[in-house]
Amino acid sequence: MAYTYYKATTDDGGTIGIQIASGEVNALFDLLTIAQQTSGISKNRKMYIESDADITAYIGLKTTGLHDSTVFESSGDAQVVGDLTGSEDKYGCAVITASTTTTFTFDNTLQSEILFRAGDKLVYDNVLYDITSVVTDTVTFSPAMSATPTVGNTITSVFEFALLAGVPKSLWRKNVYPSSVASVSEYNSVDILIKV
Repeated sequence: MAYTYYKATTDDGGTIGIQIASGEVNALFDLLTIAQQTSGISKNRKMYIESDADITAYIGLKTTGLHDSTVFESSGDAQVVGDLTGSEDKYGCAVITASTTTTFTFDNTLQSEILFRAGDKLVYDNVLYDITSVVTDTVTFSPAMSATPTVGNTITSVFEFALLAGVPKSLWRKNVYPSSVASVSEYNSVDILIKV
């Protein structure tokens, strides 16, 4: 199974644009200006995924980064940044600070968004689990893992994403850069986890 990624026609979103080449630097997010580094900034970028087969996938992020990063579903091809309400369910990675085979704790001060919700799913070590409850920074899931998740590893929340062969579907990436961040280039600007 192969996936192809595309940017939207503009930085504000809209319909499908050009293909993102493998390893392309700054494909979705451009370098921060000095003013943005000083004040901090939040950026949303729309992208598209196309599969070569009909699949039901679970979408999240592969890694945590130097900044707060999330992914979320788009309401359609015409959607632009101005249509976003801020209430969209966001998904992304967290670093495990403590764990058992049915729970993990994470540092929730590193993200500005809620990433884990009861009824959603998560992926750890390429296995899908159901989130049964969330209390502040502790997530309970099922079924039990065969081994305790490693402290310091990442775990990601995911959402279901139906893809039809040859039909690109849109989603959003959001990055929140804090003030006084060093100049960063989005080397992993796609960085999407796809679990099928």
